[in-house]
Amino acid sequence: MKTDTTNTITGDDRLVAMLERSMKDMTETAAKAMMKFAGEIMGRSVDLAPIVTGELRSRSFIEGPLINASGTGYIAVIGYEKHGVSSGGKNPNAKGNFYAVPVHERLDVRHPKGQAKFLEQPYKAASGEYLEYIANAVKEELNDRH
Repeated sequence: MKTDTTNTITGDDRLVAMLERSMKDMTETAAKAMMKFAGEIMGRSVDLAPIVTGELRSRSFIEGPLINASGTGYIAVIGYEKHGVSSGGKNPNAKGNFYAVPVHERLDVRHPKGQAKFLEQPYKAASGEYLEYIANAVKEELNDRH
């Protein structure tokens, strides 16, 4: 004999509100973790940046979280010479236009302290850790709720 069973969930508006709140909280947690991870990469990069006067290291920046181009997620921007890049011109406090780029790219120059590829190297070294880092932050947030 077949029995028809119907389950009714009451308070579905409340459930939807709770799910939306959880999604917002998890998104914020992921964005904060992304910025923390970006800070760790930048810290490693600054440690590798060549030192002549210290000017180059002082130009490091982290910006974000920013909405990505498609509007579907967040990005963090890390780099050097934010003012020179964003204005498209010369940073009045800089040695010249885009000073960091040639210092970063020139593999033929030996630096007494620091190295070329001072941003690329730590970025590539850490890129495999990124998703796990974000996932762990979200899991930790979920665990704290229970």
